[in-house]
Amino acid sequence: MKDKKHIFIIIGVIVLVLVFVGLIILPFFLFRKTSAIPAQQQLQEQQTNEVSSTQTIDVGIFKSEDNGLTWQAKNTSAVSAEFAKQQSSGTGFAINNFAISDLAFDESSSTIMYLGTKGGGLWKTTNGGDLWKKLDDKNHVLESGADVLKIALNPNNSRMLYIAVFQQNRGRLLKSEDGGESFREAYFTPLERYGVFDAFVDRAGRVFIATGQGGYLESDDQGFSWSVKRWFADGLLRVIRDPNNSRVLYIQSARANLFRSLDYGASWADITPSFKSFKGAQSHQVFFVDPSSSALYLASDFGLLRSEDRGLSFKPVPLTIPPEALPVLSVASSPQNKNMLYISALNLMYKSADYGKSWSVLRPPGNKRIVMLKIHPLRSNVLFVVVSE
Repeated sequence: MKDKKHIFIIIGVIVLVLVFVGLIILPFFLFRKTSAIPAQQQLQEQQTNEVSSTQTIDVGIFKSEDNGLTWQAKNTSAVSAEFAKQQSSGTGFAINNFAISDLAFDESSSTIMYLGTKGGGLWKTTNGGDLWKKLDDKNHVLESGADVLKIALNPNNSRMLYIAVFQQNRGRLLKSEDGGESFREAYFTPLERYGVFDAFVDRAGRVFIATGQGGYLESDDQGFSWSVKRWFADGLLRVIRDPNNSRVLYIQSARANLFRSLDYGASWADITPSFKSFKGAQSHQVFFVDPSSSALYLASDFGLLRSEDRGLSFKPVPLTIPPEALPVLSVASSPQNKNMLYISALNLMYKSADYGKSWSVLRPPGNKRIVMLKIHPLRSNVLFVVVSE
């Protein structure tokens, strides 16, 4: 009995020692290990955790490298401590916490792209979308929370870019000559509440903008001075260029009208009647010019229309989309193959390899609306889509 009693006493002592180690000594070592982490590393870990916790994985920007068969979310971002502090009381600062308004490719590189957001400013990636960097203007001209509506890169110098923004209750065109690190103001609308909605740079380096006041303006000195090409009665939303013929331009107005120029914008014709008879063709309009064939597409509540005579006439492209899934929200085609078409309608994606005669269904990256679809100009197997609520 004495031996058994001694055994129980020994076991009890061991248990007490283990409890003491677990409750007193072990936390001491853990605390010492944690406190040794540098403050900058702690901040980075905090930012990573906040991005992960606030990121909604079924919205944002997605990338496919196999012609739309599989998708990967590309919403990871890197931000300054100042921007992180600004967002700490909000919903976080992952890319998909902002509505994405434009995606622009640097055609001198297969990995550099720019992203415009509403309320989140301008972002840039140098690794194909794996990590987006928030661009903080060194000159403090571009506001951190600006609406960046359009991004236009100079085709002769990709480090020179122009962005159409809305900030301080006015539309503005900002210019950067260092890849978005700093900006200066190149234009602003004379009246408040009117935006600059589109901008592009042609091969000669001339800059063109379209404004909500109906102005189509040109600068031949990289944005230092401007001349009016034409004032339209409607506010202007977008300028659509024919990438194969710089003489051919289309302008979309806020009243769903379309104007065409065949002489660099010197004169314009209203070609709205060529599609107006198609029911729904003037609602939710998205115009697109095929880079390989110059065919003009119109996605809308009607479905999909195509013009092969520069907008003089349109014909329906037969679709397999159920009526309740309309409108068609985006359209894209391969830069190397006019027969390869992609469209989206609500949360559905379709692909055609025969110029729209037949369609196959692609698995979408999420169950929300696909509002933007773009094919990489240098890698036709690489697609990007923007999925929105």
